[in-house]
Amino acid sequence: MMIFLFSFFFIAKKTSFRSLGRLHQVMQPLPVSSIIIDISGDVKKQGKMNVSQGSTIRSVIRKARLKSTADLTNIDLDRVLDASCDLHIPSFEKIVVEVCGCVKEKVSIELPAGSRICDMKGCVILSENADPGFFRRRKILKNNEIIRVPALDEKKSSKR
Repeated sequence: MMIFLFSFFFIAKKTSFRSLGRLHQVMQPLPVSSIIIDISGDVKKQGKMNVSQGSTIRSVIRKARLKSTADLTNIDLDRVLDASCDLHIPSFEKIVVEVCGCVKEKVSIELPAGSRICDMKGCVILSENADPGFFRRRKILKNNEIIRVPALDEKKSSKR
């Protein structure tokens, strides 16, 4: 009786391993061909990049890491890449920022790409209660960014 149970257990175990082996063969991913994209321009990681065929320009740019002055207005980010190609990311020559908040009047300022908040100080007329220390910041501005100049009393209330 014991031999019968042992042989039954052994046969059942062996057939389950066989079915697992077949399942593993079925679950193998299909081979994906890769393509080479040569990326240049306003990205941090320039050069040749291996990506799988069918990737989008958005995923390639994400891997290449954009700089803050990159101009993507004329690039179709959802385009699917089927073959190897060269991809050039242009940069902005000038950016436009809008300044509002504690200023005499809301203004749009055109600045060179890569400008910082401290570069705007002479272009804006502040109101009496504006925080002049705001223009010591060195944050790099982006195109079409809205900059809100805080009031002095806002600065005091945020410290509490």
